[in-house]
Amino acid sequence: MLKKRFVYGCALPFMVMVLVCTGCDHGSSGTEFTGITGFSFTPISGLKAGTDSVKVGHIAGRFSVPVGGSAPYIYELVADSVDGHDNDQFEVVGTDLKIKSELTAPGTLKVFLKATDNDGNSVTKAATITVADAQAEDPLYRDMQTITERDFKIGQYEVTYELWYEVYQWAISAARGNEKYRFANAGSEGSDGVTANAPTKMGKYEPVTYISWWDAVVWCNAYSEMTGKEPVYTSNGTIRDSTQSTGTVTAADKNGYCLPRKEQWAKARGSDETDLENAWYAANAEGTTHIVGLKNPTGTEPDELLYDMSGNVSEWCWDPSNSGISRTVCGGSWSDVADNVTANSQRFFSPTFKDINIGFRLCSKGE
Repeated sequence: MLKKRFVYGCALPFMVMVLVCTGCDHGSSGTEFTGITGFSFTPISGLKAGTDSVKVGHIAGRFSVPVGGSAPYIYELVADSVDGHDNDQFEVVGTDLKIKSELTAPGTLKVFLKATDNDGNSVTKAATITVADAQAEDPLYRDMQTITERDFKIGQYEVTYELWYEVYQWAISAARGNEKYRFANAGSEGSDGVTANAPTKMGKYEPVTYISWWDAVVWCNAYSEMTGKEPVYTSNGTIRDSTQSTGTVTAADKNGYCLPRKEQWAKARGSDETDLENAWYAANAEGTTHIVGLKNPTGTEPDELLYDMSGNVSEWCWDPSNSGISRTVCGGSWSDVADNVTANSQRFFSPTFKDINIGFRLCSKGE
């Protein structure tokens, strides 16, 4: 079980970054070239050596549709006899560059990538993969992804306990006077944490749990205010207190953070197919939550790659039930059987309900 065993820091044992060289495309020979002229390779964020994110089979990056030429396109690794390479660490599967040999130590790896069109014309590109030092500081898994053709962004990861705790402490500070926030529940570090405790070295990268829908709404307002955005949720003014869980809540058209609507969540999820291979659920989670981002992401476009949409924790969404009494929870969790870890999984709970298998994911307006 991965839980709390590696030294890692959003900052993890090592952080892997993929830097793609530009200006190193080489087209096929000939005085007149009318085929493929280039392609892009996008690295997957969140790779950390020594954890599941860099073990065999995990995605390290994705190819995009090339410029020019004609489909279908073939993507592959190619050796460069002059510069040398580390191609043996990776393999290409469809449009994905996957890890073939686990990355366990810091260093720099170089790969050469090739795209060939249906007419046999090809372009090659070099990519440098850097395994950073163990103590390097990472963002707190705050990345938001823009969903194509929809005016919203959604969190690439479930909200981690570290991020929750940082905002929570800022929000409840006595120094805020009458502007401070109040929460019915202080949140827990994954499924095994102690409520309101300071984040631990490993567990802080697991999703926050044991918070109600009301807690999530109030926290979104606090995070918005903390980062200089306009709070979204109002009820006779900005909602600052989840202990007063009554009244009508309005989601204003502001630029702050909010819970996704279930239609947004489903759009971001993408495929309707159930993806048990990349889900933490009862059959493989070993009775616990896991660090966010360890499984391969969903999504087909490089800027729409989302982690843990099929498992780890179920996620609060904005929408009320048909009765208006309950609120929607989307996706399966670490404690669910396979039948409940489906692309269309939706359940309804009281907005004051809390559990160790429910967290949430942020949403916001698009640019």
